[in-house]
Amino acid sequence: MLFQIKSKPEDFVVEEVLWEWIPSWKWNFLYVFFEKENLTTMDIVDDSTKNFHLQRDEIGIAWLKDKAWITRQWISISQRSLNKIWWEDKFIQTIWKKVRILEKSYGEFWLKVASNLWNKFEIRLRARGNISKEVKNQIENNVQKIIERGFPNCFGM
Repeated sequence: MLFQIKSKPEDFVVEEVLWEWIPSWKWNFLYVFFEKENLTTMDIVDDSTKNFHLQRDEIGIAWLKDKAWITRQWISISQRSLNKIWWEDKFIQTIWKKVRILEKSYGEFWLKVASNLWNKFEIRLRARGNISKEVKNQIENNVQKIIERGFPNCFGM
């Protein structure tokens, strides 16, 4: 093989893209977009429920993500649950210890599995040795075709 795939965590990045929603002054849920590495989605959920004495169904997720790679995903918590733990900042500061917070938003709907529109992937191939310019150009052309057509996986294109 000319290349290695997924030899380092940063070689495979998955990012959740949610269905669009209209932000509203009347919100029921806090959405937190975060990046994690070496943790499963359930590691974050379980840690949050344990730290704040919440039930599993008080934390919403759009989908489960891998542990071994870098993933960017959304989590939601209701205003009612935030009131139990006193405030939003306490929730943010606690998960900040485990993940990198990228964004926060508010909305009217609880995240549930399949709330995401799609996943965006970044995949890095690492050459195992020197490759000719011709082979490199051929690979770049093939990658461009994949980008244009989409890449099939068990969840669709």
